[in-house]
Amino acid sequence: MIEIKNLSCTYSKKNEDVIKDISINFEEGNINIILGKNGAGKSTIIKCLTSLLNYSQGEIYIDSKNLKEMKLKDKAKLIGYVPQDNESSYLSVFETVLLGRIPYLSYRYAPSDYQKVEQVLFELGIEHLSSKKVCELSGGEKQKVAIGRTLVQGSKYIIFDEPTSSLDISSQINIFKLIKRLVKEKGITPIISMHDLNLSIEYGDRFFFLKEGELVKSGSKEIITSKLLNDVFDVDVEIKNIEDKQFIVHK
Repeated sequence: MIEIKNLSCTYSKKNEDVIKDISINFEEGNINIILGKNGAGKSTIIKCLTSLLNYSQGEIYIDSKNLKEMKLKDKAKLIGYVPQDNESSYLSVFETVLLGRIPYLSYRYAPSDYQKVEQVLFELGIEHLSSKKVCELSGGEKQKVAIGRTLVQGSKYIIFDEPTSSLDISSQINIFKLIKRLVKEKGITPIISMHDLNLSIEYGDRFFFLKEGELVKSGSKEIITSKLLNDVFDVDVEIKNIEDKQFIVHK
């Protein structure tokens, strides 16, 4: 489990806290989704979890280990990160995914590292792209490569920052189906910053709503009401039930 306790963070000593005294538990086996308007603090929490940003107050514990006291290699073995904008490098897919084995290197790559990459590419259904340059891939393929890199990294927790923001609807659904399969088959725990409410409701297990740097509400799908969404996003919406599925629509 990842435990965030009384977390506050600012980008400058002169600025007010971007997130304010937030406490959250991300439990294993759940698809955890962080929701809120732009500027609500979603990306700030992601940056704190991935050590891209130092927090001014509070603590983060990963499997009871204090994040600030962990070595970089140990962090990498527990937490993987899939950014919003994936790189378009001239490295091949195989070379890019292989980079996920860096935390385990003592001198050079071992045969087991190459075997791990081959296995993950096969499991993700992108083994046919192995020698292709990443810059030549589609958005959905790049996302799978980024996910593959975290899987060979052996990460138990994978942090996603807006994983579907630049994808078409087919690729969005495919990525979420893949995430759901990885939770079931690999035992990973995803923590996802999202904007798309309908995708979130369909695939999420636990939800964390932020507004102006504060945690407004958290819990399972049952907490999501029209009133909550109106309060958090300042829009007039309602929740419709169609064939046992919930959809959020504007009034």
